[in-house]
Amino acid sequence: MTGAAGRPSPPVIGLLGGIGCGKSEVARRFAVLGAETLDADSMAHEILASAEVQPELRALFGDAVFGADGVPDRAALAALVFGPAGAPMRGALEQVLHPRVLQRISATVQASRGANAVPLIVLDVPLIAENPAVTALCDRLVFIHAPEDARRQRCLESRGWSATECAAREAAQTPLDQKRDLCRHTLNNSGTVAALHEQVDELHDGLLAAHRLASSIEEHGLRAHGGLGPAATAKHGAGFKQRGTDGA
Repeated sequence: MTGAAGRPSPPVIGLLGGIGCGKSEVARRFAVLGAETLDADSMAHEILASAEVQPELRALFGDAVFGADGVPDRAALAALVFGPAGAPMRGALEQVLHPRVLQRISATVQASRGANAVPLIVLDVPLIAENPAVTALCDRLVFIHAPEDARRQRCLESRGWSATECAAREAAQTPLDQKRDLCRHTLNNSGTVAALHEQVDELHDGLLAAHRLASSIEEHGLRAHGGLGPAATAKHGAGFKQRGTDGA
């Protein structure tokens, strides 16, 4: 796909991992390197607070999930949909939010690819693995590994979530091993922030090199003439849309 001035459009990178694994930190580092990052949580919060969805929320959950200011209370909603009998209500909430979030993500990706003003587009979307439409937008998927105890501690410190709440939220998502299997690249966030940034920097450079090579192959029709040898293909990752496991 080409964007402005016929240049190759920026690839879309999706981030996967467990709750508290460090996806937001990885997204921030990509942003420092010049990528455009899309935060689905922020989009969902904006939609949740909008007048557009409030009648649907009242019809589904009643006044108990609204604060005194008339705005949906996210904590009350979370307690309801992640509770012991919350699965049906969680599904109903997702039916309200997910199509609208996906619409925003798709429109932003399309616009950014058309403008071609950034080298990469990074999706920080909690439910990529659960949403084929989002997965289909991505050229590469990246798994962020972090030990469970570290993830739980981050959630407690940054969001005030107990280990029980983290476990309930994670149980509603695709298992980590299945997320990992979807991804071609893995980042290890079991060390320092500086070590994670170093990995992101290396991955960023590799992704851009692979994208340039794949675009060059497409542009010059090298595939029709036998393509690259195995060594060059392995080194640069030609065939940018192809996904496998842990190819970082």
